[in-house]
Amino acid sequence: MPLYHGSPQGGIGMLQPSLSQHGKAYVYFSTNPVIAAMYAFNPLPAPHAFFPYGFDREGRLIYEEYYEGQFEQLYGRREGFLYECDNVPDAFNPTQIPYVLVSAAPVPVSRCTRIPDVAEYLRARAGEGKLRIFLYEEMRTLGRLPRVTRMIREDMKAQRLCEHPEHPLSKFYRAHFPELFEETERMK
Repeated sequence: MPLYHGSPQGGIGMLQPSLSQHGKAYVYFSTNPVIAAMYAFNPLPAPHAFFPYGFDREGRLIYEEYYEGQFEQLYGRREGFLYECDNVPDAFNPTQIPYVLVSAAPVPVSRCTRIPDVAEYLRARAGEGKLRIFLYEEMRTLGRLPRVTRMIREDMKAQRLCEHPEHPLSKFYRAHFPELFEETERMK
């Protein structure tokens, strides 16, 4: 069974472990090529990450827009690469995220597919029923945004982002969710 790895960088022959947001050096893979394709662009510098995907109650892959225009901003007109690796003997899952495996060793690439526009690729997978994309307006209408706000507040608090305005995640959240920082400042 091939494992998939998404990257903004083409021409890789050997995937090398790199420091992850979990504090260890791994090559990240997915058994699901659609999940791997989401990793073709990360708006934050490694090892930080912003990938708002998850799974619904039935285990189907979903992508959620946390702010208006997020999907197009992150993926629209972005080239990406989907690497396939046939030989990953020591892959394991330290994250408990479904369909995600890692390797602590370098892994040779078996095949690579260039994705000219990651947003178009993901929309096509949604059209095939392999992904459900919830755009911001639908998130608002369905009442999903309060959960997102709670999640971001918890992350801000856990990482003490208000105290570290230069932290990449702090800058990202401040740019896209300024009201949460203003609210925190008022409460001091």
